Amino acid sequence: MADPLRRAGLRVGPTHRRGCRDAEGRGWRSGCLPRRDPRCRDQDPATARPDPVRPLPAGDHRRVRDEGRASGEPAGERDRRPDSEHFAGGELEVVEQVVRLPKDVHPASLSRLPLLARDDLDEQGKRLYDAAVGPQSRTLVGLRGPSGIWLHSPVLAEFLRAANQYLRFETALDRRLTELAILVTARELDNQFEWTAHEPAALKEGLDPKIIDVIRRRKPVARLGKKEALIINFGRELFRWKKVRSQTFARAVSAFGRRGVLELAALMANYSMTALILNTVDQQLHPGQKPLLPLP
Repeated sequence: MADPLRRAGLRVGPTHRRGCRDAEGRGWRSGCLPRRDPRCRDQDPATARPDPVRPLPAGDHRRVRDEGRASGEPAGERDRRPDSEHFAGGELEVVEQVVRLPKDVHPASLSRLPLLARDDLDEQGKRLYDAAVGPQSRTLVGLRGPSGIWLHSPVLAEFLRAANQYLRFETALDRRLTELAILVTARELDNQFEWTAHEPAALKEGLDPKIIDVIRRRKPVARLGKKEALIINFGRELFRWKKVRSQTFARAVSAFGRRGVLELAALMANYSMTALILNTVDQQLHPGQKPLLPLP
């Protein structure tokens, strides 16, 4: 039988195996499996979904508990983890769970395109690079996301960034409703990266968590406010039916004005384009990010 810790996708050493045997001796069959992911039990690790952690190249056996401690220094209180991060039974040390990236994904960029250094770019690219990483940057994910991807085509990036900045920050919609529309787009396209980046931003702008849950779980909108329900229905019709009903359009014009409706559609189009680009380069979540969108 395969070692259960290896089946769970964990790096193990002699100490961990010994603890595993001790646990098995007491009849604790589940003692060798991570409590946080019960699906790892009796399943192929390829189908299990472990907690997201820092991706490591194969062969890296460093343990989380050793980080930040000098060589030979004994483990202290700072190395301890809360009980929720230990295996059932308590005998096994926490080890780093390795996230295996697809073979064509670069570890630095977490996408199929390499992460560009500033010196690799022309003058236009350097300006865009500085805008993405500088103190005035309003990007949510730095260069490991759309801003870094666009740098591979600086001319295109100039147009895309200008459109994105306008549609996200300067339209007739307030910031709370803008983030609502972005979440509707991410949900209808099932884009994990876009959703996980923008859910915290939506909460920061004051969007009610209950409204976010309606979008996430595709619930009816009957009990929501007029504008919130209208934006959700507008997006659902646009992405599912490829058009907006006459009555929905008329209500949107009444609520947001003709400019507002045009900018709402452009906002959703902009983030649908971003979602398609993210899918094209297989952009992965950042280390430590928990996927916030329930996908099969």
